[in-house]
Amino acid sequence: MTNLKQKQQFIEECKSTYTKQKTAINTLRSDIEKDNASLSDTQAQYKTLIMNNEHEKADKLFNEIEALQSKIRAKQNRLKVMEHAMFDVTLEVDKKMNSVLLNIHKDFYDENKALIDEYEEAKQKLKEIEAEMEKVNSQSRQYNHQCAVFVQNMYRENDIDDRSRKTSGYGGVPFTVKE
Repeated sequence: MTNLKQKQQFIEECKSTYTKQKTAINTLRSDIEKDNASLSDTQAQYKTLIMNNEHEKADKLFNEIEALQSKIRAKQNRLKVMEHAMFDVTLEVDKKMNSVLLNIHKDFYDENKALIDEYEEAKQKLKEIEAEMEKVNSQSRQYNHQCAVFVQNMYRENDIDDRSRKTSGYGGVPFTVKE
């Protein structure tokens, strides 16, 4: 198998094999139940015919009963074999699917490896933007510091106590990068 779509198709076929077998078992089980109901009805009719002394009709109905019983036994035997075979079908489907699934992640990777390039480009772009933001933050800190020095010099030149000044030079930064 050469590509992801083919492998996915193969897996779907495996799943379908299991589902079809399970559906066939359920259908056969339902058929047997219907046949059993029909058999019960036919046996009740047979009993009524016998009680009414309608022996010729009862004999014909008895042949139908025997045929229906034979049909039910055959279906029950087939059902037993099919139910037993489900074990093998399950193991076989699992084995086939596993042979593909073990390495399918590599196919997903191969079909989508362009995402790696996009991811690396985005990471690089993010680093560039973060560097730009840090540059702006640095300019903001430097400007705040320059203003604080200016204010400090103003206070010194005018012999004003430093404690009353409002400008500290420790203003916030415009950008905070969360990691």
